[in-house]
Amino acid sequence: MRIAIFAEFFLPKIDGVVTRTLNTVRCLKQMGDEVLIFAANSEITEYYGAPIFGLTSIPFELYPGYKMALPLPTIKNKLKEFNPDVIFVICPLCLGLGGIYYAKKMKIPLVISHNTNWALYAKLNGMQWLEKPAWKILSYIYKQGTLIVTVSQHTLNELKNIGLKSIYLWQSGVSQSFLENKSSKKMRTNLSKGDIKKPLMLFVGRLSPEKNIAFIAKILKGIPEANLAIVGDGPERANLQKIFPENRTRFMGYLHGEELAASYTSADVFIFPSEFETLGNVVLEAMASRCPVVACRAGGVQNIIKNNQTGLLFNPGDVQEAIEATKKVLFEDDKRAEMIFNARKFTETLTWENATIKLKETLEIAINSRQHPALK
Repeated sequence: MRIAIFAEFFLPKIDGVVTRTLNTVRCLKQMGDEVLIFAANSEITEYYGAPIFGLTSIPFELYPGYKMALPLPTIKNKLKEFNPDVIFVICPLCLGLGGIYYAKKMKIPLVISHNTNWALYAKLNGMQWLEKPAWKILSYIYKQGTLIVTVSQHTLNELKNIGLKSIYLWQSGVSQSFLENKSSKKMRTNLSKGDIKKPLMLFVGRLSPEKNIAFIAKILKGIPEANLAIVGDGPERANLQKIFPENRTRFMGYLHGEELAASYTSADVFIFPSEFETLGNVVLEAMASRCPVVACRAGGVQNIIKNNQTGLLFNPGDVQEAIEATKKVLFEDDKRAEMIFNARKFTETLTWENATIKLKETLEIAINSRQHPALK
């Protein structure tokens, strides 16, 4: 199969969408497929043997540190040269619109993925007036595809509720390296500022408003015997450093690879208060790493965690419920062990290889379909 991927977000930045894209490209190449990646211009020109066609980009003001590639006319010639069986647009925003346009113009089957709820993102960033128009725009964009894929049953239902059809689940994976026990006294010392005997809470993710990280300060206040480590960076870091007690909180910045895996296994509980997630890859990583999860009952996270079995959920905004759930993980050894066992058993089945096999089956459906508006 020859697949042209339009990656709205890509290396060198790393987030949930990029992690999913990278693992999918890796598995596709290992399975013998030909892949061409369209992305913002950078020094990276290929990934796992898949060439990257870099395009001129501009800063993405809503996501500081990210770039938006421009859908320039040079795309057309590159597509003609590559001659793809299918175009796969991941999280369309700017570059992805170019992928959609050329798929229709060149009569190439098109799959569009819904990874980020831009309508809710606008609402959470103080642009409530934009939420309804954003849903209408998203609906129009997605209807251009032969079919749509999305990352959780929650988001699949959201798309159905706005009248979209031909929606398939893009199954999740988690790197099996997280299943290895990489607990490290050195990492725990670093995360806890040397206070290794106290219970240690952990958050991993982008430090931005939609992650609701300030909520964790309320949990920390309710458990005075615990410390907190925050792994990640972003535009909210300076504000968050004013909110959290300096003597009990360590801001680690971004960690990757072995260090990231060690941070999960060296902490006692993973706190995830986001109400925004279409899925929550970091939740899966924590579960695989033997770090029990306490998360907000919202978005796609609800499809990952079976409450009181593979983790604990609290209702949005309910501080006391969140505190009690965190205490249960920290101080009830039998319950903690049960959740760790169940979470590990669940994540062991979520390989990127299995997820990519299922995705390829979905891409084949698009290739064999004549439902694309441009193909009728």
